[in-house]
Amino acid sequence: MQPKSFEWQFYKPAAATQGFIDFLNQQTSIAITPGITDRHQVISCDFEGQGYIIKRFSPSDNRRWDRKIELTLKSYWISGAEKSFRGARWLWEAGIPGIKPTAWAVHGRGYHQVSYFVYERIEAQGEVQDLLEQDSLSVQQERQLIQDMAKISHQVHQAGYRHTDIVPHNFLAQQQPQGQIKLLLIDTDKVEKASALGKIFKRTKLFFDLRCLRRLRFSPEQLSLFFHQYFQGGTRLRYLQQWYFWVRGGFNLYKRKKMRKRLPRHLLKLNLTLLLGQQSKKN
Repeated sequence: MQPKSFEWQFYKPAAATQGFIDFLNQQTSIAITPGITDRHQVISCDFEGQGYIIKRFSPSDNRRWDRKIELTLKSYWISGAEKSFRGARWLWEAGIPGIKPTAWAVHGRGYHQVSYFVYERIEAQGEVQDLLEQDSLSVQQERQLIQDMAKISHQVHQAGYRHTDIVPHNFLAQQQPQGQIKLLLIDTDKVEKASALGKIFKRTKLFFDLRCLRRLRFSPEQLSLFFHQYFQGGTRLRYLQQWYFWVRGGFNLYKRKKMRKRLPRHLLKLNLTLLLGQQSKKN
């Protein structure tokens, strides 16, 4: 007979009260949902005055069959919820601004696997991507958002981790009492540990760290600002060349061909020498 609820794993064991467990089980389901249009089902809820986000993962929750197959195979190694929980815990314990993990649970394997990741809800203004698109954003505010993205990205890499999808929509902006904006890194199922060999082969580590930044689609001026902050004023042309190698598709020949059609024109024709030169003029 199948269980009707999950066995929850908590970040803080003291939080595992029966009342909270019952609450989580009321919000979740072991049922698969083939054909659903949302990539992830996200529930926002409150329990005893604390807000939580419950994020569901299941290979069945995808329309594309290639994605269903990919996630089915991955589920035999680690569930999406456990991976998200693990990534959030790593960043939280390293002091990197991000989401605070609460619990995770998983049921089943393969295509029928369903898992949930629970974390404390963040009261935020929105994603950095949305803020950057606002006409009311000042030049100084734009600069600060990009610099803070770069600072957090650098912190992640310095701590020995990688977030493989560093893009503006994976940062939340949170208003602080003093009027300042604090950024928090989300989508923690993209967090991985860098190889221990990186402590010995630092150039190799940097090469693969830069892969995390391959999806940045900033303007040349914004990229110049980002890398000036990321490299703490020590940008080198070879660093930009390594980053651009990943932007163009890396080692994957099929992806390199695809990127020639998909990349915005300003990135397809990006002058790295000019990009490097802009730093000495504006920063």
